[in-house]
Amino acid sequence: MLSGCSDYLDQKPNQSLVIPKSLADFRALLDNDIQTFNTVPGGLVFASDELKITEQGLNSLSNITREYYLWDRDAFLATEFVGDWNRPYGQVFVSNIVLEGLEKFGEAERSGEWHEVRGQALFSRAFAIYNLLQLFAAPYDSSKSDSDLGLPYPNSSDITLRFDRETVAVSYGKIIRDLIECEKHLPETIEYASRPSKAAANMMLAKIYLNMSDFENVKLYANKAIGLKSDLMDYNMLDPKLIRPFPEFNVEIIYNASQLSIGQTSTQIFFDDLFLDLYGENDLRPKLFFLTNGFGLVNFKGSYSAGNFGGLAVDELYFILAEAELRTGQVEQAASTLNVLLKTRFHGEEYSPVIFEDQLDALKTLHREKLKQLVFRGTRWSDLRRLKSEGDLSGDLVKNVGGKEFTLNSNDPRWTYPIPFGEISNHPIPQNPK
Repeated sequence: MLSGCSDYLDQKPNQSLVIPKSLADFRALLDNDIQTFNTVPGGLVFASDELKITEQGLNSLSNITREYYLWDRDAFLATEFVGDWNRPYGQVFVSNIVLEGLEKFGEAERSGEWHEVRGQALFSRAFAIYNLLQLFAAPYDSSKSDSDLGLPYPNSSDITLRFDRETVAVSYGKIIRDLIECEKHLPETIEYASRPSKAAANMMLAKIYLNMSDFENVKLYANKAIGLKSDLMDYNMLDPKLIRPFPEFNVEIIYNASQLSIGQTSTQIFFDDLFLDLYGENDLRPKLFFLTNGFGLVNFKGSYSAGNFGGLAVDELYFILAEAELRTGQVEQAASTLNVLLKTRFHGEEYSPVIFEDQLDALKTLHREKLKQLVFRGTRWSDLRRLKSEGDLSGDLVKNVGGKEFTLNSNDPRWTYPIPFGEISNHPIPQNPK
């Protein structure tokens, strides 16, 4: 069994949730966005290269945070409970309870709400496994995906069943299957951004295919998503003096989710001048995204949600589509797609449109702009993993803490974190290489 699932049983929820029967019961399980759903692993931010942590700050944070940040070869091997592993598998467990319960409804009982709940459960299962793969399985590589180890993909809530690690190819294939199926059931419009829509399913398919470098499918699903949801905020209309300048559930959010908190609120987590210098003149984002604290450190304040946003939003979707267009030779179209987004991030009419000279230059520009816009979202780590061996976009990651350098090169197995000790001890699946 998976410990993330058994932990949910140990919580002993009330009887109405233990034995759900009605559509309202199943919907309530999936709408539990505080204790179960609408969260993503917090480690996705700390593993990447965008933020810095002072030595004092690092010493004050949890062991888990330090292990992520320093790419510790022995991360989580002395930790019984790692929320970034257990919470997503809890989401999978509850999703399976719902899917099994829905199968007991007769054809005549399968109303529009039944379909929406089924779509939500399938989406939630796929979303959880996708996030787990970004930390605990090897990056997708078509030459090795049939042999590289993916992750268990439980399709039952029976905790006595054993689910072993499958290959990366199988894991990705199952996510795609769930997302294609859930898209048929989900509505085009939703009442709450904490529930998935057709746009969310299509965007997730685009993200999956981006990881797989299947750019024709990226374009297919990104265009479908943008056709359903293309709203962008004009940053000129926001007040940079506010501590939280972005409205919660703003128009760009496709699917709301927050990062699990493993230390993101520390004032000792900061952005250095090298990063801040990426933003040019007339760019509205520095004042909306960052705030200098009493220690003289620049902290992040630009989340799209009350917690640190880790969900799906339209701004990311434009970057996904633009990259797929670039990769398939549509250089001018990619510039046009990117400019639709970027012109809403600058003062009034003072934006100079991006013009791509060639594909390599364009890719560098695109990923620099993506880093600037999606800072602290948790998306950067996945991009680094898939680009780490790609020509001029590759390179070692280096972090400096207290005068000591920590380096992650492109061939290092530490791009994949160890399966937590709590899982290995309860369910002896193969450990990742160190």
